[in-house]
Amino acid sequence: MPLKFVKISYETWLSYKAANITIRGFSGNSCTPIGEITASIKSRLNAFKASLQFFIMQNVAGTLPTVYPEENIMKVINSKEYADPDVCSTRKIDMIVGTQVFFRLLCVGQIRPAGTDAIWQETVFGWILSGHITSTNPMYCLSATASTFDPIQRQV
Repeated sequence: MPLKFVKISYETWLSYKAANITIRGFSGNSCTPIGEITASIKSRLNAFKASLQFFIMQNVAGTLPTVYPEENIMKVINSKEYADPDVCSTRKIDMIVGTQVFFRLLCVGQIRPAGTDAIWQETVFGWILSGHITSTNPMYCLSATASTFDPIQRQV
């Protein structure tokens, strides 16, 4: 989810506490969160709001999207209704929600553009795009990562 939708105040950041947990992922790799906080997420389109526990990680995933959907997929939904108005801008992932709240975010609407494997899913935040996305301009990516704390982490 884009950074502009996840706003954590400096005061909230200061109130984070140590997280005594190890998170295991693909291939048995594990990582330890920097800490945990409780923060609220809310929709810009309706009254949905939830207070959730978040684990603070140095890095959640690489930048996404890795492909840019073709115009016939994008024109199905009015861009004002996208959950992320900048859906085609490559950025870092700021938040991953778990099953504790995921299914509460989904709405009834689902659209499958003709001739594609893409799926537009309506959520409380607006429409999100998923599925196999084809692109006329495929991206090839080589990624190297160096780990550093973000500036706000260095201030704490």
